[in-house]
Amino acid sequence: MNYPFIPFDPKITDVSILPTTSGNYLIALRHSCKLPATTIEPYCSPYEYNGITYDIIYTGMARRFKKKALSKKK
Repeated sequence: MNYPFIPFDPKITDVSILPTTSGNYLIALRHSCKLPATTIEPYCSPYEYNGITYDIIYTGMARRFKKKALSKKK
């Protein structure tokens, strides 16, 4: 089954929208965020979706996505 690109912001999006299947997951910075200064210059790949360009800082394959890791502890 193919899933579309789903932008997920843990501050405003409920984790239930994410599939629990294998796939490629991207981690992007919010538009107003910057990475802390380090001795290594990070490389961010741009990804455009619906007219918004995201700075991708990580991409990885997952056999199964764990929603628990993103759920807020109560």
